[in-house]
Amino acid sequence: MPRVQKRAEQGSALLSVLLILGVVSAVMVSLLGTITTSVRITRNAQDSLSARYQANAAEALARRELEALLNQNSGALPNVGGWNGRETPVPLDAGLMTLTIKDHTACFNVNALVADSRTNTIGQTPLNTVGVWPAAQQRYSVSLRMQRQFIALLQALEFSRGEAERITGAIVDWIDSDSIPSRLGVEDGYYTNQKTSYRTANQLLRSVSELLSVRGITKDVYARLAPWLCAHPSTRPSPINVNLLTPDQAPLLMMLY
Repeated sequence: MPRVQKRAEQGSALLSVLLILGVVSAVMVSLLGTITTSVRITRNAQDSLSARYQANAAEALARRELEALLNQNSGALPNVGGWNGRETPVPLDAGLMTLTIKDHTACFNVNALVADSRTNTIGQTPLNTVGVWPAAQQRYSVSLRMQRQFIALLQALEFSRGEAERITGAIVDWIDSDSIPSRLGVEDGYYTNQKTSYRTANQLLRSVSELLSVRGITKDVYARLAPWLCAHPSTRPSPINVNLLTPDQAPLLMMLY
């Protein structure tokens, strides 16, 4: 009996040890997963911060180059060649950044499709706010005049009248502040019923690329539109600089203004 009891105790001890090892292993696996995730989050945050600093540096460099050009040419750039679209390599600690300065006065400001509630003039924004992105709660309504011009641009780009009106209505509803669909447009109800549910922005576009989230703007449609559009931080129409228009742009954009 004593020998049998001793073997039983040894078996129980072995099971206890194996159980403890299993628990410790599970805890270690969980801990290692947490540590790995934390390291990745920290690395992503560092990369994001580094990218932001690099973007700010690129903006400061571009501003300095433009100011130098303006000082050299009596405050005018249209007749200065070589700067618009020029790519400038900027070496970094971990690679290379390419800085490209592009003129945005030879394009249609897609944010002009709405009117700013801070003024009674459709398609305008107070001059002291130009260049500053408005607050997210800023209210926007429809600008019928700019809609007509945008539809005309789309038709000139060989979209049918129906396509042009549907695209315009969808963009307007994406930007404006209300939840009432405009003619041929769509609001949150359409987007929340998609496979990946999301809502309209209800604010000015920060980038023309945001249009890819708008109903009806496929990659092919976007490729046709993007060269003609820009997104300014205001509802003012883009000032058309005739000297910077390409031969293809001139007849279309000048027709709209």
